[in-house]
Amino acid sequence: MMMMMNITIIAVIIAFGRYGNLNEKKAVFLADIEAYGDAFLLLPAFSFRANTFASFKVYSTLEESNARQKVIYFHPKYLRNLALFWRTKGVIEYRLSSGLMITSVAIELCENVKLYGFWPFSKTVQDTPVSHHYYDNSLPKRGFHEMPKEYSQILQLHMKGILKLQFSKCEIA
Repeated sequence: MMMMMNITIIAVIIAFGRYGNLNEKKAVFLADIEAYGDAFLLLPAFSFRANTFASFKVYSTLEESNARQKVIYFHPKYLRNLALFWRTKGVIEYRLSSGLMITSVAIELCENVKLYGFWPFSKTVQDTPVSHHYYDNSLPKRGFHEMPKEYSQILQLHMKGILKLQFSKCEIA
């Protein structure tokens, strides 16, 4: 029997931008997060020092409000080993993108992995502009991520049948 897991990555940086540090807009954050139902929220508390406080603030906000979502974290040793693994594949960067991190986890845990939105280019194949984050229109800081190298690895996994890249818009079931 195959178990379906619903894991959502929350970019904790948005909690401190869009939701006013989870102080003045906490109710809005909780209303928005409700859309994720019983999902596990994967917070990047240990992926980058700047994310630690924000991740714990999200956790405490969810706990205080008895939210349905449960928080999970990447283990620091896992992240270190993941970075070392991808370095052997030529992905040498300051920090792996959250997209490559969660793709790696999905490959390890799931029988079928389908990716949509992992796209390192500034435009779609239909020539529509694309931001690199779902929560803003900012491009990654130079030297922070190696998106073309990450994408090359993802594309190789797609060609080997390990995962499926979805290039067109997803159909609603």
